[in-house]
Amino acid sequence: ADIAVLKINVPKEDEPLVPIEAGDSDAIRVGEWVLAIGSPFSLQSTVTQGIISQKGRQNDSLPVVDFLQTSAPINPGNSGGPLVDLDGRLVGVNTYIQTASPYSGGNIGIGFAIPANQALGIAQLLIQGKKPRSTWIGITTVETRYGIFVTSVEPNAPADRAGILPRDLIVSLDNEPVFSFSSLRNKILRKRPGQNITAQIVRNGEEEIEVEMKVEFMPDRTLEYR
Repeated sequence: ADIAVLKINVPKEDEPLVPIEAGDSDAIRVGEWVLAIGSPFSLQSTVTQGIISQKGRQNDSLPVVDFLQTSAPINPGNSGGPLVDLDGRLVGVNTYIQTASPYSGGNIGIGFAIPANQALGIAQLLIQGKKPRSTWIGITTVETRYGIFVTSVEPNAPADRAGILPRDLIVSLDNEPVFSFSSLRNKILRKRPGQNITAQIVRNGEEEIEVEMKVEFMPDRTLEYR
């Protein structure tokens, strides 16, 4: 998820460090104003302004993160800096930008930040000595114009125990339509282990059924750590 934790030893005679207040990145809305803080091009303590352009953006190299998209100018050197709301609360960690071409490294108003709720949750796991792990239901799929087609089901995974079968067509999760792998993945990743998720399924091209399952942590053997 591109998150690390640093331990800072502060001498007792120094003033204690005051952490930034955490905001609720789940509650922030598209269109809300935000500030990006960082050191673009080595220019220290730079602040830029923009809005939350969209939520739930994906990057194939970091598939477990639902990025916040922002129009606040972010440039090389901003990575790792905070994205804050107008009350100064952390809502994201600036991560990467989209540029006009591979040869243009500057900002075009499309930047991405790891949501604070996800970043701080991962940080807590790292502090506890645990590996960050995403949730799953244990299926492989392909996209169709009608929904998500299940090609295989992992034995004893949540989907298997719930009765999902290969060749099932998942048309919605929790009554929200899914037409792409990313939308299916996002809905599962937003669930915490042990939470229920309900799948509406078309079986054999005609029978409509509904199954409920508890999402789980993805097994270590399916993860690749860089």
